[in-house]
Amino acid sequence: MALTQIPFEQSNSEFELVPAGVHQCRCSIIADLGLVDSTQWGIKHKVYMAFELLGTRMETDDRPYSVGRSMNISMHEKATLRTSLESWRGAPYSAQDIQTMGGQFDIKRLLGRPATIQVMHAKGEGFAGQEPRTYPDIASIMPGRKDFPAMVSAPIFFDWRSED
Repeated sequence: MALTQIPFEQSNSEFELVPAGVHQCRCSIIADLGLVDSTQWGIKHKVYMAFELLGTRMETDDRPYSVGRSMNISMHEKATLRTSLESWRGAPYSAQDIQTMGGQFDIKRLLGRPATIQVMHAKGEGFAGQEPRTYPDIASIMPGRKDFPAMVSAPIFFDWRSED
């Protein structure tokens, strides 16, 4: 479906839920979401990171499963992005690591990188009077082996401020 042809009467109630459990995957999407306003936390700059599950396909159309999460763009030591990346690499960032990176982290280098994720199912609020839905939640990101299979999809990097 093209963005220029979005039907008004479209139901998104039927979708295949990513199976709960531990999965081999690769980082497939990194997208700058820009500034997002939340009634609870205010305006925050967010990034969306998704993972393509390897060797597991949807029954409906044979596409690989994908699961993602959005996080604040912050490398503060308590920020979800940083703790997720440290869990993924299997070690915290030391002062030496940060100095070696010039005090900045290049998130684009994560595209295609292998990971092991744990997916749990959670209940979300229903939209506009609908029943609450079950959705996949990335509970943890752990290191993946370099010999994991390749992704089926092409990796996607989106930075709305970039001219690329």
